[in-house]
Amino acid sequence: MHLAEFLEELTELLEVEEAVTLDTSFEGMDEYDSLAVMSLIAFIDENFDKTISGEKLSNVKGVKELITLIGEDNIS
Repeated sequence: MHLAEFLEELTELLEVEEAVTLDTSFEGMDEYDSLAVMSLIAFIDENFDKTISGEKLSNVKGVKELITLIGEDNIS
């Protein structure tokens, strides 16, 4: 998946008004809640064929860390 497409999908998934970027932090973001984590689990499984636990995703601090968790080779 291309980086621009990934960031666009994240913006929609998190239902935020401002576009998500590589520098976006999830800390303090009201939209990054348990529902968002569940949606991310499904999104990652569907698009990257990876299973990541809700606990791991809950501890992700930002987009860069999320990409590392998914695997940088999966996003270009």
